[in-house]
Amino acid sequence: MKRLLVAWLLGMALASSAAAEPEWTVVETGRAGFHWSFSLKVNPERIPPGGVIANESRWSEPPSSGTAIWYFAGTDGRTAHIFVIFQEFSKPAARIVEIERRPILVTLDQEDTASLTLFPLHAKSVTVKLKRNPDQTISVSLPSQ
Repeated sequence: MKRLLVAWLLGMALASSAAAEPEWTVVETGRAGFHWSFSLKVNPERIPPGGVIANESRWSEPPSSGTAIWYFAGTDGRTAHIFVIFQEFSKPAARIVEIERRPILVTLDQEDTASLTLFPLHAKSVTVKLKRNPDQTISVSLPSQ
């Protein structure tokens, strides 16, 4: 019953923000051990300031259920401001709470591109290419395998 509640809460939190969004690109999914699974996805659309670049979700018994979100805050000159936000399911609060937020400053080159390496908690690390568009959004692409 606990697992069903946690899965439902995580699904509702992610579905509410992603209801109008297209299918995200799956970088990696998997299971580790008997009790939990994870997925790492990146946003295929142009991302405005305030948008999410990538998301790692993990499902298990609380408090291990949660997410890591790479959030695009905007650009200032040639610097892209990104945060990685760690959230976990809080059993006492019966909701997902932010436990840590780390800033990431990425310098854009002359072509308004940069590389960002994502270090998820459970999936393999992956380097994505960021491209600033004329409308101040960014596009994310994965390197060819």
